[in-house]
Amino acid sequence: MRRFKRRSKPEQNDCAKIPARDQTQLERCVRCGAITGVDKNAPVDTREHYISGCGQFCQNCYFEINPSQTDPLIAFPKK
Repeated sequence: MRRFKRRSKPEQNDCAKIPARDQTQLERCVRCGAITGVDKNAPVDTREHYISGCGQFCQNCYFEINPSQTDPLIAFPKK
């Protein structure tokens, strides 16, 4: 008899709170594949974390790739 490893439960994240039928209508990050929360039908000029010629990014990937932008979640020390 062959024994299989039991799969571990995936980590809880924000997309787990979104119903599955609504997740298909949301953009995914082009870098990591995470659900971004941006509607697929939203115009690109109104999207946050969108880079022209590359696509839609999640917030984490956007600030890793584009550090010249200031991340609202990072508090920079005052000089």
